Amino acid sequence: MKFYLSTLIALLKEPGSYFQTLPQTMGVKKPLGFLVISGLISTLAALAANGSTRPVMEGGIYFLNATGMAVVTAGFGFMIMTMFMNQRVGFPRFLSIYALAAGTTVLVAWLPWCVWMAEPWKWWLIGTGMTRNFGFRPWHAAALILSSILVMVVFFYSFLPVIHALRTATG
Repeated sequence: MKFYLSTLIALLKEPGSYFQTLPQTMGVKKPLGFLVISGLISTLAALAANGSTRPVMEGGIYFLNATGMAVVTAGFGFMIMTMFMNQRVGFPRFLSIYALAAGTTVLVAWLPWCVWMAEPWKWWLIGTGMTRNFGFRPWHAAALILSSILVMVVFFYSFLPVIHALRTATG
C-alpha cells in the first residue's frame, strides 16, 4: 500500500519527475498492482454511485474495462512502436507506463462528466512517461499515441459486426 500511495501522490504532483526517476528494471508487478488497486477503487465507487441492480456483472465489466484497456492500449502502442519506430523499449517497461497512467486517471474516469478530462490526462501521462522514461522525442510520443488511438478506434469499430452477430445469435 505504501507503493500505491507514494506513486499516486507523485503522479499527481510531479509526473515528469516521477517518470524520469522510475527504474528501467522495475518490472510490471508493482505498476500492475497499482492499476488493480485503482481499478477496484474505481469499480466500487461506480457501483455505489450508480445503484447497480446487478453489481457482480456490472462490477466485472467496470473492472475489466478499467484494467484491461490499459493492457490493450499498451499492446497496440508496443506493436506500432516496434513496427514503425526506430525506438526499442521492452514490453514490461512499456506496459508499466500505461498501467501507471491508467491507474492514476481511472480514479476519476468512472464519473460520467470526468471521462472527458480523464482520457486526455491519461494520454498526456503516457506521453510524459515516454519522453521522460524512454527518452522519446515529444513528436515521437505524440505520433505513437495518435496512431495508437486511431488503430484502437478502427479495431473496435471493425469488431462491431462480430458483437452484433453474437447478440443476434444468442437472442
